[in-house]
Amino acid sequence: MSIVFITLFLSAGMLSGFLLRKRERAIYAAEKITTGIILILLFLLGLSLGMNKTVLNNLSRVGIQSAIISAGGVSGSVFVSFFVYKYFFKEKNSEK
Repeated sequence: MSIVFITLFLSAGMLSGFLLRKRERAIYAAEKITTGIILILLFLLGLSLGMNKTVLNNLSRVGIQSAIISAGGVSGSVFVSFFVYKYFFKEKNSEK
């Protein structure tokens, strides 16, 4: 799939979203369709991983590394979010 094809689809989606942004029913349908497609993609990803013997044989090693990376990502996000909230969103009058 070429980058031009992907860019055209993304642009068409953005234009459609802009034109339909005030229609509640279109927004609701888009959210439901997006959720359904994401669930299908997650199922297919799990299916392909489950059929891959190399991944299954190294699951314990890969799982531990994934857990460490995930914990670091979540910890870093919470840390940065705290400072962003403190310096950009906290009202100055609430510091009494």
